[in-house]
Amino acid sequence: MAGPVSAKRGEEPECDASETWKPQRGEIAWLPDKNVFLERLKYDDTCLSADRILQLNAIKLLDQAREAFYHPVVIFETRQDELNSERIHVRFHPISSSGGKTLSDKFNPNSRLSPEDRENLIRRYVALALAPPHPITAKVLSFIGGKETEKGSYVDLFHDYECPAECLDEYFGGGTCLTADCANKLDQAYKDHSKRTSLASTQTH
Repeated sequence: MAGPVSAKRGEEPECDASETWKPQRGEIAWLPDKNVFLERLKYDDTCLSADRILQLNAIKLLDQAREAFYHPVVIFETRQDELNSERIHVRFHPISSSGGKTLSDKFNPNSRLSPEDRENLIRRYVALALAPPHPITAKVLSFIGGKETEKGSYVDLFHDYECPAECLDEYFGGGTCLTADCANKLDQAYKDHSKRTSLASTQTH
């Protein structure tokens, strides 16, 4: 059995599909139904170890990301458990097809949003192949081997979550991974989004 792989933002993803799934940076995974998620998490509210903290992080999904369940996600960081080297923890962003709408349709100029708010909301998302180019950045992130998501989909940079890797599934058999260049572009988009969010927060206080 191959050992776990750890990768943080900015490191090269080395994705492959194999019999023993090793989630890796830049890979698309599947967040199952919340009941399956809880069963795999083996949530224990009496646990006081480091695992308890990780479980609490994962439980945030139940409160803050109900719509993310039964949808694909993109992994942006993996790391080994400090106490169990065979266990991997992953951090990820949700992915959404926005109900089949493009970002331009979802946040059209005729909405009640101000132009600034509309732009900020659109910049919160990153387009994945086969979605049309992002209406502001004109970018579309591509996958190794020319793979595509099942629908035109977008990464939601506003939300990021953490859970044990065993709570997730491979996406359509595995191996659907961003190219190294596009994984780095996703990282940069997240950094830019974080800066805008932080700046907006300071301006409102």
